[in-house]
Amino acid sequence: MLLGILISVNLEQLVHVLERVLNTHFLDPSVYFMSDLPALVETDTCCGSRARLRAVLLSTLYSRVARRAYPAAEALRHE
Repeated sequence: MLLGILISVNLEQLVHVLERVLNTHFLDPSVYFMSDLPALVETDTCCGSRARLRAVLLSTLYSRVARRAYPAAEALRHE
């Protein structure tokens, strides 16, 4: 998530560097209306990513607890 935000914030500079290195134009101003790639990082994107990360971490913790409880459940089943 942090890498994506860093790339989005610095996208214009990265495009200009790539254009100089590759000696080409990605968005030629004579063809396209805009010559730069605008990027906007919205807070909803960051909040949604954090919520998904929390859900993944909680499900991982739940699976670890369930894995430890499985042998006890098997022992009770065969009694």
